[in-house]
Amino acid sequence: MNGEVRLNGRALLAGLAHDWPIVRGALVPLLGLAIAWIAGASTKTAAGVAVFSAVAALIAIELLVGLRARAGVKGLLLEGCVGVGLGVAVLALRVMLH
Repeated sequence: MNGEVRLNGRALLAGLAHDWPIVRGALVPLLGLAIAWIAGASTKTAAGVAVFSAVAALIAIELLVGLRARAGVKGLLLEGCVGVGLGVAVLALRVMLH
């Protein structure tokens, strides 16, 4: 055996725990996707909801970082611009890949 583990519940949980920062970062888009799916949205619409919720989360996280750092108005503006820039990059990738 080459050190690989068969996928089972325990291995999945261990992997999720090991990569928790990645999982945590995906929670907002996954929640948006799940809500759209439960509401009966099409696959394309649900994917769009997930992408736009990820963009909104990026902007919100950047603003929260500025608030936690007690940044002034200029600092919050800069953080907001960084979030918007990252969001625009995500949307540009979506356009390029579709």
